[in-house]
Amino acid sequence: FVLRKLQKCWDEKLVISVLDWVRGDSGHIKAVAIGSLLGEILSRGNEMAISFALDFLKYPIGNEQQKEKTIVAAVELLNNTAAKTWPILWEFIQKNPECGRTILLRLALHHEQLHKTRIANELSAEAIGDLYLWLARQFPHQEDSDMDSPRWIGGREAVAELRDSLLR
Repeated sequence: FVLRKLQKCWDEKLVISVLDWVRGDSGHIKAVAIGSLLGEILSRGNEMAISFALDFLKYPIGNEQQKEKTIVAAVELLNNTAAKTWPILWEFIQKNPECGRTILLRLALHHEQLHKTRIANELSAEAIGDLYLWLARQFPHQEDSDMDSPRWIGGREAVAELRDSLLR
């Protein structure tokens, strides 16, 4: 994707055009592309993009393609606007635990979260506690890998690190 070439071009007009394009043609646009676009626009704090991404969470998840788009939208919202959108995201995660697990696995592996728990800096102490308890139920400590030996860090290991780093 050519997002790097657009770095200095993002203005309200371009954001509106991109969101209109995605909205009108989202059936043909891959979820990963929607996630990349949303991440770029959400990182700029654009309210239209926040509303657009939250719309994915409002409707029942239909097919796998819609589910994937909902997951990437939620990950990008958590990664870029957690403080502002947490109540809606938290309700969605609790009502859809399977999707919630996938969302948090992907968030844990997101390049913006690795090596620092960015989300913990955005949420209130109460929200962090709720998230920790939910993660501990969904990804129990006793199922964690033995991290003493060298290994590739996958989603399960990354989410365990995210869970535990919430308390630091």
